[in-house]
Amino acid sequence: RGLAGRILADAGYQVLGVASPQEAIRITEETAGPLDLLLTDVVMPGGINGVDLANRLSTTRPHREGLYMSGYTEEAAIRFGVPRGEARFLAKPFLPDELLARVADLLEARDARNSGSR
Repeated sequence: RGLAGRILADAGYQVLGVASPQEAIRITEETAGPLDLLLTDVVMPGGINGVDLANRLSTTRPHREGLYMSGYTEEAAIRFGVPRGEARFLAKPFLPDELLARVADLLEARDARNSGSR
């Protein structure tokens, strides 16, 4: 979490780093303005996985993108509910450029979808 946050912050992204799914829910509820991307691990302690967290946050932030990372394979992550084939999975370990490219791709795709629907 710390490394990914530093990579993104150094690239100019504003990062709200949290230590738990419960803290992510709280921060999302308390933060005004847009939250563009949720970067979450697939498997987390505390009884909620990354997919469950993303689903819960989508009720209040429906236009937010989601990127899942894991030390498990993509096939294992799919069993946890990660969407298949949508470039939303990043295997650990990853290089900084891989993270930055995936985040940029997701945000650009979202912006293209939003500009096409106006």
